Amino acid sequence: MAQDIMKSLEESGAPAREFWEDDLEMALEHVLVRSGQDGFMDEWIGRRTGRQISVLCANLGVDGTGSVRQRKNALRSSGNDDLLPYLLVDQFAKYKSKVATIDFARGVLAEDILETCRIKDDEFDKTALLSPYTTGGPRTCALFSTSTKSTRPASPG
Repeated sequence: MAQDIMKSLEESGAPAREFWEDDLEMALEHVLVRSGQDGFMDEWIGRRTGRQISVLCANLGVDGTGSVRQRKNALRSSGNDDLLPYLLVDQFAKYKSKVATIDFARGVLAEDILETCRIKDDEFDKTALLSPYTTGGPRTCALFSTSTKSTRPASPG
């Protein structure tokens, strides 16, 4: 199953398995198996913040109007394969320092994009800052990973 998911990822233009496992040092097997379970992606979408949903809708060309609930439903209808790179970026971001992420993002993002990710004052949505929409793709995570010290445990989840 994980091989089928990786094939779908690569067909959608996402980086190959080696990028995620070698460059970003992520343990993919667990994440990929979970993502293929019934209802997992629906629950994952349900846990996204309004800000993250806005970024996902903008990047995937999904209608970003309406309530957060309506936008989440639109994302659920868009297909899980399109969301997998974002799930992986979310897993990557989970174990990164918020301060390091913000400092990195301030160095590479335009001010208007930073504002899209701002929660209040100096507080930002870390996952939104690292999303492919805002930073130019998952490869930016590799740049971030090499510019900061990783605190990722051996197995994400």
